[in-house]
Amino acid sequence: MKKLLCKELLFALSIFCCFFIAFSSCSDSEDESIILQLTLDSSQQSKTLFWDETEASVKFSATGPWTATVEDVTSRATDSSCTWIKLPRYEGEAGEISLPMLLQKNDSENYREATLVIVCGESEVTVHIRQEANPNAVLTLNSADIKDFDKYYKPIEFSNMNMLRSDARWSWWRMKQSEHFFVFWEPGFGNDPGAESVPEVLRVDIDDLLAKAEQFYRTNIETLKFADTGQNKSFLDKYKMEIYLLYQTEWLATGSGYDNTIGALWVNPSTCQPVGSTIAHEIGHSFQYQVSCDKMLNGEADFSQVGFRYGYGSSGEGGNGFWEQCAQWQSFQDYPAELFGYHVDVWKANYHRHFNHEWMRYASYWLQYYWAQKHGVDVVGNVWTQSRYPEDPLMTYQRLYCNNDLQTLYTELYGYATRMVTYDMDVVRNYVTETACNYTTKMYDAAGGYYQVGYASCPGTTGFNIIPLNVPEAGTTVKANFAGLAVGCALAEEDPGTTLDADGNVAGTATAYNNNGGNTAAGWRYGFVAIVNGAPQYASMNKENAGVVSYTIPIGTEKLCLVVMGAPVQYKSHPWNDDETDDEQWPYKVKFEGTDLLGNFSIDETAMPKDITL
Repeated sequence: MKKLLCKELLFALSIFCCFFIAFSSCSDSEDESIILQLTLDSSQQSKTLFWDETEASVKFSATGPWTATVEDVTSRATDSSCTWIKLPRYEGEAGEISLPMLLQKNDSENYREATLVIVCGESEVTVHIRQEANPNAVLTLNSADIKDFDKYYKPIEFSNMNMLRSDARWSWWRMKQSEHFFVFWEPGFGNDPGAESVPEVLRVDIDDLLAKAEQFYRTNIETLKFADTGQNKSFLDKYKMEIYLLYQTEWLATGSGYDNTIGALWVNPSTCQPVGSTIAHEIGHSFQYQVSCDKMLNGEADFSQVGFRYGYGSSGEGGNGFWEQCAQWQSFQDYPAELFGYHVDVWKANYHRHFNHEWMRYASYWLQYYWAQKHGVDVVGNVWTQSRYPEDPLMTYQRLYCNNDLQTLYTELYGYATRMVTYDMDVVRNYVTETACNYTTKMYDAAGGYYQVGYASCPGTTGFNIIPLNVPEAGTTVKANFAGLAVGCALAEEDPGTTLDADGNVAGTATAYNNNGGNTAAGWRYGFVAIVNGAPQYASMNKENAGVVSYTIPIGTEKLCLVVMGAPVQYKSHPWNDDETDDEQWPYKVKFEGTDLLGNFSIDETAMPKDITL
């Protein structure tokens, strides 16, 4: 009887377990099929309320449990808690929801803004809320009482903004000016961004900002000649440049301009603590933008045809790295001690690429110094003001300074490449560091005693390699037997062929060099550079696709290297697309006599051993 009962219990239990498993599986499947969603009508995405409204609501639908949060975004500062909007509930269940909001009256002279964020599962919607200022508290200026009011160009995007009112985002009540600049700041700063009442992280000395801005203005006008003022040829004779200071801790530093008329910049406080090369860089952008504005003032019909207001894609698409390359150089005119900052590591990792390569746009600012040494410091401003679509800066320079001859351009660029071994250029040489001179080039063993350049170092058009070599005894004649390789040929056997993305992460693996989009007419420039008694010596340049260069080592030689630059028969601009696998590459191999790659040495296994004294 007991055995039978146990069997019955076991049978019943097994039936229950099967039912439970089946039910659980069914429930899990049903849960997985439910996608939690929020639906918000477009009319509910933005709410503009009067200053004295104390109630409002937001309607939405949710297919599951939801939560809501409210943040004050008036200032976008560190404290985002919202004290003027309260919700009766901050969570709820699925359904058609009408969520009430309780507001305080806004007795201030300034508007205020908040965001209501509603989340249901992975679905999220944001409602933007703006409560207007109390019109009885708003102050209004008379334009006649504002100094140089007519020197302010009001951007088209501000057309509906009454800047004379104290409640405007950009208001004449919160402005200061100098000879060539207006600075406006957001309401969160109050009347003075430098006041002790402003949190230290957001505090800005406006007088210092204006004084430094005037310094950078003089640099770009008087020294670099980015604009021709005093001749009614520039909008700068009519308007002052504009600076907009945002009340936020999030980094913001952008220089450009408004409506093809006037240069401007938008910054947050951390870029001004203290004012330095960052602001100089952004004002540099403002002057770059001013170039095309002034061209249009003088009859140019299309801003996109001048002043590098175009990319280097086949139809002018893509970014233009020269803006950053030059803004760096412009800023270093006032802060040369920053030349060898953290950007140097980026430079040394990418200098084999095209001069305009996007991955080193903040680090490839050296060529401008070479140009300035040859032609004067205003050469860069001239390249900007004389540029025309579809030219890149090298093409404009070639037209202006090389009789439009590509071979002359390549000769100059090779001269620049050799000087970069020690940064042997005016101004730059005064600040160079030993670390900056420690270049590397990846080379791999190839047949016949050659070394073949690695994929990761293969020079692009105008890019170059600096290959450190062993220094033999004085009087030794060293040779480099150079041989250009076919475009798209196989990599050396030991070359991993690692390709990278724009962030420096591994993107893939190549087994051959890039095919250059059919541009196969290769070319190079190469030769030796030595450091003798602390000074660079430049051996003769060779441009044969297969040739030998030699150099006799002088007494006092401390360093030796071979420089190789990509110089194809047909020059092409480099488009910005953050993909190195379609960059032009000009592979080669080289065999040395009398020297070897730095740190390498060979042993003659057939030689007789002998005693030496150390």
